Amino acid sequence: MMLQYRKHLIKWPFFLVLPLFIACTYNDGKHGPLIPKNKNSPAEMANTLFAFVGKKIAVTPIPSCEDCLDAAFEAKYQVLQKVYGDYQGDTITFTVYDHYGTPSFERYEHALLFVSKGSKGWYHEKYQYFDVYLTASGRWAGRYNPYDYSNTSNPDAIKPIPIAFPSEAVFPLSVKTWEEGEVEYLFPQPFYKVERDTAFPLYGNYVEDLFEMKKRSVLGARGLFDHMKPSTIEVIETRMAEIRELVKKKDKRFIRFWEKMARIMMAGDTGQVKAVMLDSLLVGEKPMAATDFLARCYPSLVDGKLKAHLTDTMAFTLAWAPMDKKQQPNYISQSVIKDKGKYKAWQVIIGYDEKYRKRRRCEIKFIETKKGFKLFSWGEAYSNRCCQ
Repeated sequence: MMLQYRKHLIKWPFFLVLPLFIACTYNDGKHGPLIPKNKNSPAEMANTLFAFVGKKIAVTPIPSCEDCLDAAFEAKYQVLQKVYGDYQGDTITFTVYDHYGTPSFERYEHALLFVSKGSKGWYHEKYQYFDVYLTASGRWAGRYNPYDYSNTSNPDAIKPIPIAFPSEAVFPLSVKTWEEGEVEYLFPQPFYKVERDTAFPLYGNYVEDLFEMKKRSVLGARGLFDHMKPSTIEVIETRMAEIRELVKKKDKRFIRFWEKMARIMMAGDTGQVKAVMLDSLLVGEKPMAATDFLARCYPSLVDGKLKAHLTDTMAFTLAWAPMDKKQQPNYISQSVIKDKGKYKAWQVIIGYDEKYRKRRRCEIKFIETKKGFKLFSWGEAYSNRCCQ
């Protein structure tokens, strides 16, 4: 029987054997990564990034640090496909921090995940993942998502391509209460076919392109690749500050201050907000008394959506820029702390989509004085809000 079986197998047509060979090649996580590191890139040789297609084994809540704004989880995944970076093993365990609770990738059986190694183990690159599906060709692919493909007008941008997704890639629409227009935005034609209560993905990209998309955007901005040049202002990424320890002690003071300030604003304590304000501040480049700002503008500016993004590290950036002494009120000038002879304006820049394609950008500026950081400017772009 064994000889007959082997004889029968040898006679299989090549077009039937090839897909099996491809599937084995793409699914075996014991082989090297699909995308090798660029050995001529200092950033790539220094990073510890590991990108892989994984199958969920467990995602378990763990105690978070005191005063942390994020929930913490321990995730364990089977490594199905190594995409980038070095890792030895069939499974991997890593720590996840998420401000919104259970990480979004947990709801999918398979995901393309991005982790970096710190002094105490592996850490998830915050919020970075794609839900992926094994196609008939044996390759893993992710569906079209408008948030990931927001820059398709760029001629060099990676464009979604037609892909035959398996049946488990469909999205039932009846399990969620959708806002008006939300289904059309998240599952648009021709990238999806929507029939009754189900959305069928028709376009997406394979994992090589999905990795390249993150490399050109978030992962590049986090300093893991050379092609993303540093900004003219110092950007502080709080999510990886403890892991990489790249920020200075002065910068860490502002990070700790903002974490406390965010909690105050989320709690709606205007008394404590007033305590960190100057007597007057610039609102849309116009001076306004602090008491007037709190009474007239603050309630509409610090709404529910802004509060939800105050600690979302994918929505806000902490930065500083040189500040002209002329911008400072005379009564505060003597108490402002210089850094190597420079006055610094510390900025919290919060940007997010309010309603699908409508964008909000809020810029809150502080200056460091002998009595701590003080709020002195509030600006809004892309929105017509109170006091703007």
